[in-house]
This record gives sequence, C-alpha cells and structure tokens, in this order.
Amino acid sequence: MAIPTFIIGILPNHSQIGYWAAILMVVMRMLQGLSVGGEYTGSFVYLIEQAPQNKRAFYGSFSGVGATLGILLGSGIGAYITSVLTESQLENWGWRIPFLLGISIGILGFIIRRGLPENPISDTPKKSKTPLKELFQSQRKQIFQGFGLNIMSAVCFYLIFVYMTTWLVNQVHETESVALDINSISLVIILICAPLFALLSDKIGRKPMLIIGSLLMVIFAYPLVGLMDHDNFTYILIGQCLFALILSIYISAIPAFLAELFPSKIRASATSISYNIPYAIFGGTAPMVSVWLISVTDNPEAIAYYLMAVSLLSFIVALGVTETGGKALKN
Repeated sequence: MAIPTFIIGILPNHSQIGYWAAILMVVMRMLQGLSVGGEYTGSFVYLIEQAPQNKRAFYGSFSGVGATLGILLGSGIGAYITSVLTESQLENWGWRIPFLLGISIGILGFIIRRGLPENPISDTPKKSKTPLKELFQSQRKQIFQGFGLNIMSAVCFYLIFVYMTTWLVNQVHETESVALDINSISLVIILICAPLFALLSDKIGRKPMLIIGSLLMVIFAYPLVGLMDHDNFTYILIGQCLFALILSIYISAIPAFLAELFPSKIRASATSISYNIPYAIFGGTAPMVSVWLISVTDNPEAIAYYLMAVSLLSFIVALGVTETGGKALKN
C-alpha cells in the first residue's frame, strides 16, 4: 500500500507526460485498492484467531481502529493543508504531501510485522489447496450472508465518511476545511465507540448488534441527513456524529461474525470475498449513485433513500443469521 501511495506523490503531471499521467494515477490507485483488499480482512482474521474466546470482537475491532486512524490522519492532514495553503498552492504541489507521507506508515508497519507470532492454534488443519472452489461448494449460504451484511457497512461508510464532505461543499455550501473538520470529528466517534460496542458484542452476541445497528440506520438516516442539510455547523456536526455512532454499533460485530462464520482453512479467502466484493461494488459506486439520486430527484437529501434501502436489506439478512459469538472457531 505504501509504495503506490508514495509513487502517486511523485507522479509527473499532464503537462509533462500527457495522458500517461492519468493512466499511471489510475494504476497506482488500483494497486492501493488491491493491497487494502487483502490487508484489512487478513488483519482482523489474524487478530481474532489470536484473541481469547470471550474477546474476539474486541480484538477484531482494533483492525478497524487502525484503519480509522489512517483515515483520520488523512482527513486531518487534508483539513490542515487546505487551511494553510492557497488554492493555487494546493493544486500545484500541496495535494502531493499526504501521499508522500504515506511511505512512513509503510515503514512502521513493516517493522511491527516482522515480530508478529504465527497463529497459535495448533490443531488448525492445513490450508485448502483450492479455497475458492471449496468456498463456493460448501459455504455459499455463508458467503451470501456476509455479502448482505457488508452492503450496509460499505454504502454507509463511503457515503458518510467519503462522499459527505463533497456533499457538504456542493449542497450545503460549507467550505472544504469545515467539511473535513466535521468528518475528522465524526471519525473520532467511531474510533472510540467501535471497540466499546465490540466489548458489548462479546457479551450479548453478534446478531443483536447487527440487528440494532441496521434498524437504527433505517429509522434515522433521513432525519439525520435532513439535520445536516442546514448551514449550521452544530446541526451538521450532530448529524454526522450520530451517523458515526449508529454505524459503530453495526460494524463492531462484523469482523468477529465473519471470522467465526467460516472454517479456518478457507477463513481468509472467505472473509475477503464476502467483505471486499460489497465494498467494491456498492461502496465504490455509492458516491456516483448519490449524485444520480440528487440529480433525478432534485433533492439533496435523496442520499438518505439509498442509506435506508441498503440498511433495510442488511437488517433482513441480520434477522436470518445464526449467532456465532461464544462458540469455538471452526476448524
């Protein structure tokens, strides 16, 4: 992840190499995405397999904490840069700074991982030689359950913490720096609340957290978007923070549920597919769908309809899953 991020920071621009600048930018972004796809799910599977049985959700939540810290760092740097540089400086060279700093995180991650212990589970069978084939032969129901649950988290995360800053600038007419400040504050809410809700999940199970989180999003998505559709910093901040709180409830149980859902020999592949495909298809396209909804309805609050629809779908899936918390990991 760090290498393509750093390369983006030193890419020549269009005036220097023409259309190759755009091609190389897209290639580097794709490499970033492919890296993240294996990184996040692999990290929470590792943490959960290392965790005590009664603290799997709590341990697994720290993979999300790390990801959120990274996003918060990026958002914070973005907010700082936009506040201290002129628009001309930002367009000419300032945008490169966060990408160049990415190499330092990569070096730190490499140093930490060199000393990580292997999986302590001694009776884990050998990895499947054909995990994808075995996965779709014996775990189709579980894959669709993971897929259905992650649709909500993907769309909500991309809309609330990626597209919402653009929405605040274009629809509510806030400045970029204010929009990024609000985004950074709401990310802190997830940073604090997700591990706390994960502890609760370790006590009451995964299913209640999934049901409660998705139902709350169905009920409150439209009122919260309406609250944010005001030229008032306090209203916007409250709306964004409440979105973060609700999403924290839901995502606190997702890593542990996915890891507990699949047997160990295909666990990494299964969690990656059931997590990354919804994020690529539904999360990656969420901003585009939101722009389209606003366009056809001429209503800036129409993004709430999409949030409600995907949350209702995941709520229905959550009602049908079998509780996995408290049980031994499948071998």
